[in-house]
Amino acid sequence: MLVPETGVDLPLMNYRELPFEEVEEELDPNGSSELVETVPDHEPVAEAVSALVPANVDRVVAPPRPAGDLPLRMALVAIGLFGLGVLATQFPYGRLIAAPLALVGLALAVMGWLGLERYTWLGSIGAGLNGLTLALVLLFPSWLGLSGWGPDADPEAGPKPAMAVGRDGGAARPAEWVDAAQAVWEQGDVRVAVNGVTIGPADPTAKTADKKKERALRVNVKLSNTGVARSIELAGWHSPPAYEAKLTAAGTALASRGAAAEKLPIFPGKSVETVLAFAVPEKLDDLRLELPAAAFGGTEPVRFRIPKAMIFGR
Repeated sequence: MLVPETGVDLPLMNYRELPFEEVEEELDPNGSSELVETVPDHEPVAEAVSALVPANVDRVVAPPRPAGDLPLRMALVAIGLFGLGVLATQFPYGRLIAAPLALVGLALAVMGWLGLERYTWLGSIGAGLNGLTLALVLLFPSWLGLSGWGPDADPEAGPKPAMAVGRDGGAARPAEWVDAAQAVWEQGDVRVAVNGVTIGPADPTAKTADKKKERALRVNVKLSNTGVARSIELAGWHSPPAYEAKLTAAGTALASRGAAAEKLPIFPGKSVETVLAFAVPEKLDDLRLELPAAAFGGTEPVRFRIPKAMIFGR
């Protein structure tokens, strides 16, 4: 009797219920001692057996899964969580996401390892990898390029201090009053320089003698956009009160002789030169020029100390 290897539930045949008929033995009329078998008059046995099989015999019942599959799945899921945790460290809030993933992966790997009868090395690998990730995230985040639990602050977003940068390429230093002859003023992507100071006619095109005699002190100021992303809008330095430039000589403020101007856009890599006109001081000495930062959207005023040697046309 062949036993089926599949999971089909077949009922055992009860051979006692099969319609077998007794075989009658008859002697040969000619006196022979051989038995003559009488063929029973009934349907084939195969049809009778099929009639006894229930109608639902063709339904296949899936065999129950072995209990060892669950620990194996837990170990594989733990290894997958290790990969997700490492990938999460490359995104904002990565440290906050990777730590719970590694903790869950470690727990699954340990439980899977305890229940595995085969492939126990999968549970060991999952526990080791997730444990290593958890230790790095909590104790050595810098090894993964992490610093805090949240996204790193953009260093370009915060305010930058004003610096004095040497014209000869010298090192930058904090700017309080920048020597116009030696350095330029710089804050972020804004650079301001004094390119020259001259004394000359207030109106070179004047036709009357009185107008020709009027003189003015002109300061050539150059503002450059050294950035690569944003444009800068420069308002006229003679636009009072917030944007008005101030020039003093020996502690005395010089009257401005310029007119208000419209805002000028300065695109990355471009610059604009502005000529500021003031009254000529009675006695020439070192000058102090202060330009409001509001004129270009800055945070700290631009301050220059202009030495007497830079003034031409005295």
